[in-house]
Amino acid sequence: MIGYKSLGGGEHNVLMLHGWFGDETSFAPMQDALSLGEFTYAVMAYRGYGASRQQRGDYSIAEIAAAALDLADALEWDTFSLVGHSMGGMAAQRVLADAPQRVRKIVAITPVPASGVAELDRPHRPPLRRGRHGRGVCRLSAELGQDRFQRGHQGQPGADQGHCRRA
Repeated sequence: MIGYKSLGGGEHNVLMLHGWFGDETSFAPMQDALSLGEFTYAVMAYRGYGASRQQRGDYSIAEIAAAALDLADALEWDTFSLVGHSMGGMAAQRVLADAPQRVRKIVAITPVPASGVAELDRPHRPPLRRGRHGRGVCRLSAELGQDRFQRGHQGQPGADQGHCRRA
């Protein structure tokens, strides 16, 4: 069984999914803000992380979603809500897609998009010259159509006008 930490004892069940490099302790800083009388929380550790670090697998989002559903089954939760941070937000979206009838609510905190981020690495993107902040910000900004980066980052110390122009 996948490792997890249980908190609370309320009637509303909540499965919490951590981000990359997190584990079942990732939500500990917010524990005092949780309503432990109203909700029961299970904070999962994916294969290769925290309490599940010795468990092997393919470490995919599909595997995380399947493990989340298996954990909910083991806890005898017919329905539950999901809280997912970053990569956990992406996994929460996958759980919702795989078992929509079981998910009551979903809260995704700065989630990775369900589609992933491969679109940012398209080979046809135009080359950009490197600015003071690094090439990635210019490229990402151009991909997203944010022309403020192409105008020279007004308001940033040391920004020179026009350093993010196409090569």
